[in-house]
Amino acid sequence: GFVAQPRWIPRLKVSLDFFKYNISDQVGTIPVNTLFQSLCYDSSAAYASNPFCSLIVRDPTGTNGGAVPGGVKVVQLTNQNVAKVKVEGYDASIEYAVVLEDLFQKDLGSLAFRADATWMYKWALQGLPNQAYTQLANTINNATPEWKGSASVRWTYHDLAVTWTTHYIGSMISTNAFAPSALSPYYTGDYYNHDLRVSYKLNDQVGLRAGVLNITDETPPYLPETY
Repeated sequence: GFVAQPRWIPRLKVSLDFFKYNISDQVGTIPVNTLFQSLCYDSSAAYASNPFCSLIVRDPTGTNGGAVPGGVKVVQLTNQNVAKVKVEGYDASIEYAVVLEDLFQKDLGSLAFRADATWMYKWALQGLPNQAYTQLANTINNATPEWKGSASVRWTYHDLAVTWTTHYIGSMISTNAFAPSALSPYYTGDYYNHDLRVSYKLNDQVGLRAGVLNITDETPPYLPETY
């Protein structure tokens, strides 16, 4: 990433960061059928050295299972380090401040503007070894919006400060467990809410703060499965 503060525009700061990370050996539980077939019976690894086959405990005598020598007695569905996650995206930020006296030749305090945004276009999960990756970016069921951001303006006048902040979450898929035609609405639509904060410094020891979160009382999006 980088941060730029151009000299020809005082009090302006712009930053952009690219992030990409791969998580291996994430914790997950292996379904029974997948454990038996894909990871043990159909695996090319030798049975004795296959760690997944060792989770299947057999009864060599047939006295403790289903009266079948070699029958399955216990399948250990413990948490295993079997999953992988790939994430990519960008973070951007811009800040700018204005001294109002420079514009109006009168002491009216200052304004500070800031905006932050994140574009996370990849959040892919491989639940089990050799499985295809599932794209979970921009889905409610994975709580990973593709687009999100916030913007604020802060007015400061001597010991008084007033801040307005707007939060944004882009339209998301209700759940990717269904096809788009199976849900209405399939996308939640864009969501905004707003906060107002006020602070006042009485002296060096005492300061007062007050505020209202979600001042316009915006309700979360309605989802099809919640009626």
